[in-house]
Amino acid sequence: MESIIKSLCEYLNVQYEDVMRKTNNHNISMQRNYIYYILHYDFKFSINQIGKCFKRSGREINYRISEMKYRIEYFKDYRAKYVDLYDYALNHIGFKGC
Repeated sequence: MESIIKSLCEYLNVQYEDVMRKTNNHNISMQRNYIYYILHYDFKFSINQIGKCFKRSGREINYRISEMKYRIEYFKDYRAKYVDLYDYALNHIGFKGC
């Protein structure tokens, strides 16, 4: 999972270390939420696996994923960014090993 996160961070132009920290910086936390979402829905990692990797509770991960799901479904700009991230993951990471 770590290599996937690092690759997504590179695409999102955020530092891996920043994403793994418990920072409340809006830009970093939003990018982190995209990563949670794609790890869960596209790479099929469980909420508990993601929580363990990020050192966060499953409840927090579930909340963030649900929040991102809503935004992607109802807001075009979030959906467009997700589609770009999904395409990147599909073409550069290839959804292998999950």
